[in-house]
Amino acid sequence: MPLVCDAPPPLPPTPGPPPPPFSQEALLAGIGDAGLSKGEALSFVWSGPDDLVLLVRGASPGKVTDQKLPRVMFKGFLGDDPGSPEAKAAAAQGVAQLLASA
Repeated sequence: MPLVCDAPPPLPPTPGPPPPPFSQEALLAGIGDAGLSKGEALSFVWSGPDDLVLLVRGASPGKVTDQKLPRVMFKGFLGDDPGSPEAKAAAAQGVAQLLASA
């Protein structure tokens, strides 16, 4: 049975200017000279119909604006034929636990 839920509420406005367009230089600056450590994550937030905001250590070095990329990433991880069925199952379990604790 597919997981169905309402759309999440919009993200609260962030202080300051919007993230700059994504660039390799911005990503590297956000990560820093030390790189990523084990356990750190790069997060993508689907913030608009065509926007993915990248978060590194809670800060955004930029956003990607593309008509197809947000949907392709969503379908690639959570669609009918995900790249990793285990990750899809873990995401569904995590959402269920989050909703149960609310």
